[in-house]
Amino acid sequence: MKIFSLLTLLSLAPALCHAAVSIVDVSSPFGGSKTMLSSYGQTFTPTITGTLDGLRLYVASPPKGAVISVSVWDYDVGSQKLGSILGSGSYIVPANFLSYQWIDVLFSTKISQIAERPLAFTVSNPSVMGPAISSTSQYIGGAFFEFSGSQAVTLTPRDLTFQTMVTAIPESQGSSLLGAATALAAFRRKRAGA
Repeated sequence: MKIFSLLTLLSLAPALCHAAVSIVDVSSPFGGSKTMLSSYGQTFTPTITGTLDGLRLYVASPPKGAVISVSVWDYDVGSQKLGSILGSGSYIVPANFLSYQWIDVLFSTKISQIAERPLAFTVSNPSVMGPAISSTSQYIGGAFFEFSGSQAVTLTPRDLTFQTMVTAIPESQGSSLLGAATALAAFRRKRAGA
């Protein structure tokens, strides 16, 4: 029995070393200005294949108690159109919110992203708020747009200040689990034949 437990532990060790941790994938720096808008968005190009867990936005002055809603969309670069909504999340601005802070919006469903496949997110708020944007395009993987509810967007040479939070899918994780299952099956067959 001790050999079985040791073999199981050793065969699963590589998979256990790849624990899921959310990391920053795409990051656009603060450019020092703000625009008062109620709906806006940003296209972006993921660099990591994995699960998009949430989005960090640097906002200037949202009203206390406001609900900030974020939706993530498929995005077609050629037509500059939003596709289907992949997921969404929201953030309620607390009473003690100070101007110019990061807010974290976590998504209620798992959103898969593929490296180099463009996506977009939109931010809607019933009240006008000030997103932090750069006056020039500092992030080369996407662009800022004002969101009117239409799926066609007009990109501008500016960017939101944002970060995407992603749980990466390690390439070796699948092969580690397969190796562990194969070793366990071989051990069981050998033991059953003995």
